[in-house]
Amino acid sequence: MYETLAANWPSVMQIVRLISQDHMNNKQYVGKADFLVFRAMNSHGFLGQLQEKKLCAVIQLPSQTLLLSVSDKAFRLIGMLFPGP
Repeated sequence: MYETLAANWPSVMQIVRLISQDHMNNKQYVGKADFLVFRAMNSHGFLGQLQEKKLCAVIQLPSQTLLLSVSDKAFRLIGMLFPGP
């Protein structure tokens, strides 16, 4: 199933904006969202910045939007995948 979720994803994804985790957590979404867990291959300063500043990355994909936030577990990111750009 997850192979089909990522079937049309580009090889390089670009963050289009950053939003606060509070903003994301206080939003109510209507419709279907898939939750994904990503593992960072190594420590990166940007991930630390996301966690420190409590931010989420918004990534526009061809037919979906991915909201990515850092989890409490080291090297883990939580993704919420929504239909539509």
